[in-house]
Amino acid sequence: MSTHDSDPFDTVAQEEAAEETRSADRRSQERESDDLKWLMSSKQGRRFMWRLLSKAHISRSSFVAPNAMTVSFLEGERNIGAYFQGQVLNDCPNRYIEMIKEHQDVTRNRSI
Repeated sequence: MSTHDSDPFDTVAQEEAAEETRSADRRSQERESDDLKWLMSSKQGRRFMWRLLSKAHISRSSFVAPNAMTVSFLEGERNIGAYFQGQVLNDCPNRYIEMIKEHQDVTRNRSI
């Protein structure tokens, strides 16, 4: 039955459809979480995530830009970076700490 043919008084069918949607959303979120955990489980994946977060300028202010268009662009980058940082912190916080330590080790070794 398409949404145009559905009975507005059939609350059981509506609830079943809503539950199917919620279930599909949960599976999608679990898949995304599993993908991120897989990525963060290797040094290469953590280096990639570090580069992504660095390119997104999540630790810098966007309001140093000379014009509103540039500020908007930089804020868009930061928004994406903040999303991924939040996902990592939510799904695998220990890997986030590990990523930072690995980056510090690389930085320390460069300055020696």
